[in-house]
Amino acid sequence: MAVIQIVDGGSGLDVWHETPSGVLNGINTDFTTASDFDPTTLSVSYNGQLQKQGSGEDFTVHESGGIGTGHDTIRFVRPKLPRSGDEILVSYKFA
Repeated sequence: MAVIQIVDGGSGLDVWHETPSGVLNGINTDFTTASDFDPTTLSVSYNGQLQKQGSGEDFTVHESGGIGTGHDTIRFVRPKLPRSGDEILVSYKFA
């Protein structure tokens, strides 16, 4: 279980090492953070390896409530779908 650390870094609040919610079953692609994040500050670690964000990369970001509601979802791109026993950690600044 990851510890969430929230710090005021002077330019907004930071969240470090959050475990996003989502089923680790090798099928689920979407994992949701506890808060909306600034996508330009998002860092995703999958089993200790830093992942690349963007189309054609390891994951993309989405707004689960629709455009303009705030980014809160990480969508892994096949074939990198987390399975039971895998670890996903995210760090970001609040949006």
